Amino acid sequence: MRYPERSGALVDMRRCISLLAGASWLAEYGDPDEAEDWKWLKTYSAYHGARPG
Repeated sequence: MRYPERSGALVDMRRCISLLAGASWLAEYGDPDEAEDWKWLKTYSAYHGARPG
């Protein structure tokens, strides 16, 4: 996603559980603190997929 701020999408999947409703998302998205869940979550985290330029 090139412009996540325009869609209101979750950008940083590593910190999403620290948001107010984040704990309720664990069942749906997985726990980024668990290595196996993070391996999958980072594949669509716009923040972690961004590259310079």
